[in-house]
Amino acid sequence: MKKICLCLYLIIFNLAFSQIKSLSTIKNLEFVVNEMVKFNNKETEKKYNIVYELPNKIKKEIIFPKMNKGEIYIYNNGVKTIYLPIFDEYKESKIDKEENQIIQAVNKIIDLEKSDKKFKKTYLAKKEQSVFLDEQTKITIKKYVEVGAYLLPKEIVIEDYSNNIVGNIILDEIKVNEDIKEDIFILGNKGKKWFF
Repeated sequence: MKKICLCLYLIIFNLAFSQIKSLSTIKNLEFVVNEMVKFNNKETEKKYNIVYELPNKIKKEIIFPKMNKGEIYIYNNGVKTIYLPIFDEYKESKIDKEENQIIQAVNKIIDLEKSDKKFKKTYLAKKEQSVFLDEQTKITIKKYVEVGAYLLPKEIVIEDYSNNIVGNIILDEIKVNEDIKEDIFILGNKGKKWFF
């Protein structure tokens, strides 16, 4: 009788989670980020749109605060291009480690969901769990959301090496594997001013 109950439990468990597709099948994501960052006992709020083509292309457009609204940041293969509408100017530079955290975080979660059975089990159960991006940065998935056939992080807390919370990120308006044009990752900067 115990074997039958165990078999039924495993069948039901597999059926319940078989509808969820692996994160490794995601080609691109679009979402709105609401970010609260703590620095020197001050909190700052940011809101921005993200278009992310895996594994390493991102377009970030600032929505809030008002003074930064319309700023565009393109991260593509280790190069960052910035457009500042207030000056109608462009800048190109290498991506620094801190700015690369969103790429690191998404890719780390996808990799663990694909390769780490314990992580995947906790993830599919929608339980809170933490991941270290490096020695100084830990992210904790607090909440999840189902979008189509995918289970995605909804709220992520970022902590430093001393377990101090340095940021809180909430994802909204998430779209998965939508048609996006490749030129979305190219800023129309012909004839514009560049600053360095």
